[in-house]
Amino acid sequence: MTMGIAWLTGAPLWLAVAIYMPTSLFIFAIYLMVPLFYRTFQDTTFISMFVTTMTAVYLVFPAMFADVSELAYMSPLTLAVKMYRGEPFGVQEYLFPSLPMILVFGVTVTIAARLLHEEFLMTYYGIGRKFADALYWIIDRRKPARSIFLMSFASIPAVYLMQLVILAVASNLPLRALLIAALVASAALEETVKTMGIAVLIERGETHSLRQIVWLAFLSALGFLAGEKLLTLVSVSVVSQAFLATALFSGGLLLVPLAAHFSFTAIIVLLYARFRRVPYWVALGVGVILHTLYNALILGGAL
Repeated sequence: MTMGIAWLTGAPLWLAVAIYMPTSLFIFAIYLMVPLFYRTFQDTTFISMFVTTMTAVYLVFPAMFADVSELAYMSPLTLAVKMYRGEPFGVQEYLFPSLPMILVFGVTVTIAARLLHEEFLMTYYGIGRKFADALYWIIDRRKPARSIFLMSFASIPAVYLMQLVILAVASNLPLRALLIAALVASAALEETVKTMGIAVLIERGETHSLRQIVWLAFLSALGFLAGEKLLTLVSVSVVSQAFLATALFSGGLLLVPLAAHFSFTAIIVLLYARFRRVPYWVALGVGVILHTLYNALILGGAL
């Protein structure tokens, strides 16, 4: 069908394949992770429909504003619109939506190879417990430090796509409350990704000292920052148009954001490890508040 439309419109066939292939891989990756969340066949149907709706919104909605904002390039369908019109676009505009999708596919297939076995698929716990089990299966308990670093590093494409959605919704909005909500959502997303693996190791008794927990927090922050900076190099000219992107994607050169990422991660996991009666979400909330204040400080007078 893609080839047929391209042929009818006179668009290059190779370019049509290059645009739509990352989208197809991304959709496949999403459905590959559906078993993470279902408990019954009814859940499977509901989650599949929900995923289909959200994916369609993510792909179609930004493309409707192809001539309004450069942030429309967050969807590869914007590239398709340009292609069918015969309008040019550069390599960076192509990589901006496509590279994260390809990386998400690669990470998802790697996770699925370790995770989708009979013992996991036939377990019917609550969603939170099942997600924790998934993380436990993914982590190499013999080398937890390497696993935590790679987990934070590999999660960047998915975090990046989610933050693009946050940026598209919140950028240039006049209401201060909405901007604050965007900062909170971004901070919550980042801190959850950086600390969830360490929290699972703490809960399962795989960490034996506070020193080890601090070391894991540093590696998680380092992996997250490394992945964040690499992807930012691809898209910096696009996302820099909105001042909110400064907090979501930048925040300094290297040492300051590394110290910030490490501090917030360490605070969360140390609170959770030291005070086991404190639920994880409470410790996470403390870190999110501090991270939000840090982002607000970066924005300065914009708020």
